[in-house]
Amino acid sequence: MKKAHKDQFIKIIKPKNEKAFIDKDNNGEGRGAYICPDTNCVDKALKKKKLSRALRCEIDSSFYEELREYILSIGE
Repeated sequence: MKKAHKDQFIKIIKPKNEKAFIDKDNNGEGRGAYICPDTNCVDKALKKKKLSRALRCEIDSSFYEELREYILSIGE
């Protein structure tokens, strides 16, 4: 867990009765979680199922892959 202002993290939200997604505009509603924009953090979150616990829903590995691709795209 890193400490920084929430603007430095990627926000993931899970609206009621919908799938979780990356909130690129930071204005979505629903249960939310933040993750640092680092692929190592994504790997740790997958291993320990951090997003599943935070969002109170099952997050499959394809979402983590999408998150990795998003991080790599914004890092360029």
